[in-house]
Amino acid sequence: MSANGGPRRRLLVLGLGSYAFGRERRALTMLGQMEHTRPYFMIPKWGDGSVRQALSSAGFEYVEVGLGYLGRAHPWWTIVTLWHAPAANLAILRSLTRWSCGSIVVLHLHVLLTCLPALLMARSRSLPVTFYLGDTPGVSWVHRAFGWAMRLLGSEVVANSRAVAKGVERLGVDVDRVHVVHNGVDSDRFSADDRPGAVSSDGGIVVGFFGQLAEAKGVYDLVEVARLLEERAVDARFVLFGRPDTDDTSGAHVLRKQIHDAQLADRVILGGWVEDVAEAYGRVDVVLVPSRFADSAPNVVIEAQAMGRPVIGTRMGGIPELLDDTSGVLVESGDVDGMARAIASLASDPVARAAMARAALDRARRDFDASFNSRRVEAILS
Repeated sequence: MSANGGPRRRLLVLGLGSYAFGRERRALTMLGQMEHTRPYFMIPKWGDGSVRQALSSAGFEYVEVGLGYLGRAHPWWTIVTLWHAPAANLAILRSLTRWSCGSIVVLHLHVLLTCLPALLMARSRSLPVTFYLGDTPGVSWVHRAFGWAMRLLGSEVVANSRAVAKGVERLGVDVDRVHVVHNGVDSDRFSADDRPGAVSSDGGIVVGFFGQLAEAKGVYDLVEVARLLEERAVDARFVLFGRPDTDDTSGAHVLRKQIHDAQLADRVILGGWVEDVAEAYGRVDVVLVPSRFADSAPNVVIEAQAMGRPVIGTRMGGIPELLDDTSGVLVESGDVDGMARAIASLASDPVARAAMARAALDRARRDFDASFNSRRVEAILS
């Protein structure tokens, strides 16, 4: 039952990945807080089990099928995806009936072509198909095919940043059908409890990184930043929370070697994958987001602000939309000197750091409340 006592609408969700990364966390937070809509999930049967665990913990119903991505990752997976596509499309249609779903939402464009036959059949039954996207589309022929399919389906598109929205519009989707709703953060889980500020006990500053340990995320730049700060006698320690890129696990070995060669093992610490991300934010003073790619709207930026942690981020993708000069610092991608200077400035001025932490907390409460933003998403999906 919905909050007003009426029956809840039922929604079939496609496009969750095989690992519980940012897209999956965004979907569970935003779709899970809708008041009048109950989501049901169809997920890939491949992965490490983290998505299954996240769905089960949140009380969501789901079914596992051979639903993969076309146009992404290793060519072998494209072959596997095509082989399983007929069964996956049949499973979609069966799930619509089984759960009595009245609409479909697609979370990732790369699953679109795989399940297009089922989506077209759903549209023939007057079931709306909406896209809720958190990745900026490219301009390759594959992405142009995505644009053609979205136009064919007559879909509304919810983009989690203006950067994503512009990418969708470049694919030829009518601008009136594209809606920007930023990600939201669960205030019950991520809360500074009105006490933002320094957590270091030794007088130094602790800088946190949260995300995949991948070159695109800027982890190699982070090591260079640590080296510069050591040269400049700034007492800064870095803790990296996350795991390797699933498409390039060699990146973690490269990272460890870089840390070793720079003799920074005491300054750059690999914290590993953490289940309680909010607790991990509490262990750092500042969060660094050194992305080198068009990061559409990284959860870490809004979560850190909700925890009262200033953010230093690059001007890539949707990051500048989520951060201003009161709640953090923006630098150019790859500008390791600029990142080092920003960290040094915050390390030397605890008063300014505390003021920035309060501004970050205010920004999160004002613009990134999950309950409010999920209602906006729900209104579009309905």
